[in-house]
Amino acid sequence: MNLLLLLPDEVSRDTAIVEGPRAAHLLGVLGKGVGDPVKAGILGLGLCPAEVTAIGRAAARVELRLGPVVPSREPQTCLILALPRPKGLSRIVQLAASLGVRRLDLVGAHKVDPAYFSSPRLHPDRLKSDAHLGLEQGGLVHLPLLVVHRHLEEVVRPVRAGAGGTHVLFDPSAEDAMPAALEGPSWHRDAEVVLAFGPDGGFVPEEVELFRRAGYELATLSRSTLRTEVAVAVGLGQLELCRRLAKPAPALPTN
Repeated sequence: MNLLLLLPDEVSRDTAIVEGPRAAHLLGVLGKGVGDPVKAGILGLGLCPAEVTAIGRAAARVELRLGPVVPSREPQTCLILALPRPKGLSRIVQLAASLGVRRLDLVGAHKVDPAYFSSPRLHPDRLKSDAHLGLEQGGLVHLPLLVVHRHLEEVVRPVRAGAGGTHVLFDPSAEDAMPAALEGPSWHRDAEVVLAFGPDGGFVPEEVELFRRAGYELATLSRSTLRTEVAVAVGLGQLELCRRLAKPAPALPTN
């Protein structure tokens, strides 16, 4: 846990109470005691410094004093992901949350086994829990919206002309890498980007054409064949690098 993530209803003015496993982690794993600083954040709001002010009996309750909250900007990255094998789903959700994703759409596809939709890992509470763990790992506070779709057509909609943002489908047959797909007058480091990842083995040609007709740019991630969870990590990492190297967002006009 790299960030103690507090729920808004756990905070009263400048004080928060932490109980149960998180209290045990603070005291037993991180070795925090009275007077020690804690890196904290409030879900959906921002980061704030914190300090342990009291420890309850049997180390099951920790009281914190919070400093000013520094608002955190909501991520501008969205993912469309063909539903992966249940064993890897939790890792991917945690990864996406830890790298800053605003929305994750999990979709069916020709190469997605329909049985995957019956996995308990798709239960909303489990998805939310995995995303929460990812935020704690990445030190972020904005929980991604997690949506499940049976059919690809439910989520692949035509890109509206002049809407801004960039839509990229990763496909092994593509010739260009991500930087080429992001080039354009509207691209800047804070632009909205939608990244689409297929299942192991990729989308079938008809599905790729669906994305192409909707206005998605095609890009390749690597000369190597990547498993889904590796592809997601590589894609998000490449996007982070592209954002860092891009020009700043244009200044808003002033009156």
